[in-house]
Amino acid sequence: MVILSKHMEIQRKRPKSMKKYFIRLTALMLSLLLLLPYAAAAEESEAQQLNALFTTADLMDATIADMLEAMDEGRLTSERLTQMYLDRIEKYDIPMELRTIINLNPNAIAEARRADQMRANGATGRLLGIPILVKDSIDVAGLPTTCGAYLRQNSIAAADAEAVARLRAEGAVFLGKTNMSTFSETAGNSISEIAGMVGNAYDPSRTPAGSSGGSAVAVACCFCAAALGADTYSSLRRPASFAGIYTLRSSFGMVSQIGMERLNFDQDVIGPMCRNAEDMALVFDVIAGTDPADPYTEAADLYIPRGGYTSVLDENGLQGKRIGYLANSFGYLYQVGTDQLAQLPQPLDPKITGMVDRTKQILIDGGAELVDLSTELSEYYVASVTGNGTPSNMLSIREHVTQVLEKNHIDAVIYVSQNDVPETQEDPTGKFDNPSRYLFTFSPLGGLPEIVLPMGLSKTDPADGVTHALPLGLSMFAGYGKDDVLLQIAYAYDQIADVKTHPWTTPVLPDYNLAAYAKDLLSQAETLERSVYKQEQLAAVDSAAEALAPMKMGSGDGVAAYQTAVRALEDALGALEPVLPPETEATEETEPTEQTEQPEETKPTRATASTEPISAKDLLPRSTRFPWELPVIVTVLLWALIFWYKRKFGDDDEP
Repeated sequence: MVILSKHMEIQRKRPKSMKKYFIRLTALMLSLLLLLPYAAAAEESEAQQLNALFTTADLMDATIADMLEAMDEGRLTSERLTQMYLDRIEKYDIPMELRTIINLNPNAIAEARRADQMRANGATGRLLGIPILVKDSIDVAGLPTTCGAYLRQNSIAAADAEAVARLRAEGAVFLGKTNMSTFSETAGNSISEIAGMVGNAYDPSRTPAGSSGGSAVAVACCFCAAALGADTYSSLRRPASFAGIYTLRSSFGMVSQIGMERLNFDQDVIGPMCRNAEDMALVFDVIAGTDPADPYTEAADLYIPRGGYTSVLDENGLQGKRIGYLANSFGYLYQVGTDQLAQLPQPLDPKITGMVDRTKQILIDGGAELVDLSTELSEYYVASVTGNGTPSNMLSIREHVTQVLEKNHIDAVIYVSQNDVPETQEDPTGKFDNPSRYLFTFSPLGGLPEIVLPMGLSKTDPADGVTHALPLGLSMFAGYGKDDVLLQIAYAYDQIADVKTHPWTTPVLPDYNLAAYAKDLLSQAETLERSVYKQEQLAAVDSAAEALAPMKMGSGDGVAAYQTAVRALEDALGALEPVLPPETEATEETEPTEQTEQPEETKPTRATASTEPISAKDLLPRSTRFPWELPVIVTVLLWALIFWYKRKFGDDDEP
């Protein structure tokens, strides 16, 4: 009887317990269902904010990391990014007489869409969806490798060059092939039989140097995220110098030559050309390494840092560095002993002395010590070894320079590779040569790594025919295998130099997403319920709207100014605060006594909920605002019901 009574008691309690948990679960599910639509709407609202747009103005200074982040966050697609570059090429390349492109890849957009699909499926890659251009002496499967020659127009590459294959494996999109001097036959310019003469990005009437002029100018003009070039004697470094961009001619044998049209098996080097040092390190990190098919690269992996080249990048990378300099390249004339050199150094032209002195000071300000190495690496020594490309001479140069650097505890050595701005295309005068010929010695003959640091823009000199400020780069080499040291110095320099420029020939293109967002903000400003907000803040909104409304985006500085005006209106709308309702007056007026002090009127503080600034989502039309109060109230009521039920029926599930 007792057992039966217990059993009946258990059965009476169990329905209550099951019912209680059913109510709890139902309340939780209802809360989630109520919250999800509003969370999705909030995400949609965030996507409409200016910071969530990747504009054509953003494109100009974006690093590869910036682009990857924007694609990962859904603010950008590879297809749109690729189209942005193609739009710039169409708008400026031929019309501005730049002629950087020999062939565009007809499948570029399809490759970009494939990259977007891969990202959507969870794929990753250090260059996934990033558009790249390649010098036309380097194979890209399915595209002609013409080397600029008519007779090679139908020479379709069956496979990627090894460097290209490594980029593709990381998800790169290939936009096409860049112009160059035919068969790399000249270093003074980049003129091909197929596409003609590449123009300097900052003055198309002047030379971009050669032979990788197309890649250098394309990077400077923001026709791609990065490009590949090649260097036998100076074909990466001089074009980069004349374009105001970064490049690295690596230690010989760090990057495979397989799949490129070779000019000199003992000197040819493929290298990255980029607008910033970070991207240069990333691209080099991808293409460097041992290739079993190329015996020159047999030891390459031994020199790569454990975490890759990007792992050595440090904004304080200049601190404690000892950097040698070759004084004669800075315009200081002196003789070495009693030897009379056939070609004495010439003083730097006044148009570039300021930028050179400023660059040296930037290195010092960053924490480096400059040491004159002109005696150890003298003009006489350079003259004695230049032009001798025999393997024994090349090895001798490498060993001699290594000994000098180690003896003096030098991390790198800087020099100015030309003493004046680029000459005109019509009248090459040899100004691109440095009289000391350093440019053709340490890296090409010694196989040493060498980098180019942009120094900014020169002065103009109308009397000398220089009507546009022109860029120039500072060369820096290091001991063999010390590519990581150069990249670390370049990155630290890039963080503090503030010498980035954009060619006047290829300004920012209009951005129609930005225009649509501006129209939406103007509509919000026009439909505000003005009685709700403070007058001084409404005045700020009106002022920003009046400044933006008549603006035409145009191109160039107009886009930047337009984006600034859009941001000003967005900030003004975001700063709106509702006016506090007046305090309820007392029904009975009481005369204050002498002892009673009237409380001072205080301004509302941000701790008061009613005075909290409204967020960007509150600026949307009322029909699209998100009433967070509703799901919160419903959730509170549901859980109040749960606690009431618990108190009334108890929480003991056991008999």
